[in-house]
Amino acid sequence: MLHRNLLVKAASLLLAVFLWFWVMLNEVNPITDKTVELRVAMHGIPVGMSARTKTRSVKASLRGLEQDMEDVAERTSASVSCRGLAEGEHRLAVEVRPPAEVAVVAVRPASIPVVLEKAAPSPPRQPGPVEPQAGTSQRD
Repeated sequence: MLHRNLLVKAASLLLAVFLWFWVMLNEVNPITDKTVELRVAMHGIPVGMSARTKTRSVKASLRGLEQDMEDVAERTSASVSCRGLAEGEHRLAVEVRPPAEVAVVAVRPASIPVVLEKAAPSPPRQPGPVEPQAGTSQRD
């Protein structure tokens, strides 16, 4: 009796174990969504240029296991690349980089306006009083 339909019994047992693990995993650590506000960093600004934007932050909707979402805002970054752009106004896509185990669902706004302009030259340094070096004396 035990050896009859052995393949069906083994498959049933494997399916039951798989389903039990699946239910326990999702019950203990369910998949959840979280929206975080991220400050946008600008990188790749061409030499001799400055960049400015009025949009300082974006909201990113993220999805992952509940345990991975606890401090996800501190481990996620948002940025735009100004690399290779000329002077003027540009609309740049925001790149959100979450931890590997978290997925980006949406970014609002998905792109931001950035103005690139020639940087104002820094004023030349004015020579100040010369400090005597250590071990030397200053004559009056």
